[in-house]
Amino acid sequence: MNNDSKKFTDSTFWKIILTILVILLSIFFIFGLIGRLIQVIIKNQQKRVDKLMSKLILSKVVNNEKDFKRIANYKSRVYFFKHALPAILIMLFALLCYIVSISIFLSIDGNEYVSMFYIFGRTIFPWKGEFNYFPPLGFDFSKVYADLPFDEFPLWYGIMSIITIGILVIGLCYYFFEVQGYLARKFRIKKLALNMFTKNLDDIDLMHFINTVNSTILDDKEKTTLPTKIDAQSNQDSTSQVTNV
Repeated sequence: MNNDSKKFTDSTFWKIILTILVILLSIFFIFGLIGRLIQVIIKNQQKRVDKLMSKLILSKVVNNEKDFKRIANYKSRVYFFKHALPAILIMLFALLCYIVSISIFLSIDGNEYVSMFYIFGRTIFPWKGEFNYFPPLGFDFSKVYADLPFDEFPLWYGIMSIITIGILVIGLCYYFFEVQGYLARKFRIKKLALNMFTKNLDDIDLMHFINTVNSTILDDKEKTTLPTKIDAQSNQDSTSQVTNV
């Protein structure tokens, strides 16, 4: 009996370890995808600053840090308000649906208020009851059942609750997407201003710069002394010709 239990423990131990490793790898993979997606979104939002300011920079309309920050931040704010307006309209539409549905429900059911968020939460996670756990990694869901809220409230009100809260969630996600884009562009503006207009020699090879300057100076000296050498050579040739005559 002890041997059987020992074999059972040894075999299930590796199953538990393997299951935990698979779960951890899945979690890391999912979070890695989410992080990568966020990086791509932030990078695309930052590149919009380049599109907004490239023509002004290339045409030399903006040639100092102060003007660059002022114009770039203004364009970024205009871009934010223009693209955040649909999100605000979506949330206002959800608020209108909420007010109308609540007003109709209160007038029908005798002023008994029921939150739409409660119905939405019950619909998203309707499970009730208890589940039994027995080792190793065993579960009994026979006592768990779905308890949807549509039996307690009118069907139309439950459907409107789901639609209204769903629209509100979409509007909020849309709005926060534009907010993070605005913050990403603001960081990009600050970085570009520092790189383009701040005098900084950290990223410059000073020895190459010095060698280039020295070679330019030597070339200028050579160009200056060359006519003198040519004149001296001409005078010497003329003198030799007169002597020979």
